[in-house]
Amino acid sequence: MPKKKGLTDAPETLEKPERKKLVEWVRKKVDLGDLPPHYKNIPEIRRKMEECLRWHVMNGVQRVNWYATVQNWVVQGAKFEGWKPRGGVKPKAPEFKSRELPQEPRTSDPRGMQQLQDAIKQMNSDKKG
Repeated sequence: MPKKKGLTDAPETLEKPERKKLVEWVRKKVDLGDLPPHYKNIPEIRRKMEECLRWHVMNGVQRVNWYATVQNWVVQGAKFEGWKPRGGVKPKAPEFKSRELPQEPRTSDPRGMQQLQDAIKQMNSDKKG
């Protein structure tokens, strides 16, 4: 199978600047609630990084960006453990409050029809006033 341009084999470890950047990234994600609190520990971060790279070496997988691959591995690992990210939850839409009408009348009931007509007259008079 031909190699794609820019793909490389998994390194044994990330370079020191990338490791440091990964630790900072993970800690920010924990503070935002996107990762579980125990991920903030450096040994846990190192374990996840090594686990990712070892798996890719073992399976002969190639990637263009190994830093991004490890980031994705960390996030997917948290989801696999059952962690639901707080940052990924969409806020609830505000409830739409319409003008309250009397209880919906049945139009087959003459009294209900009268209630409906009265409510419409009331709304029209409120608009004018």
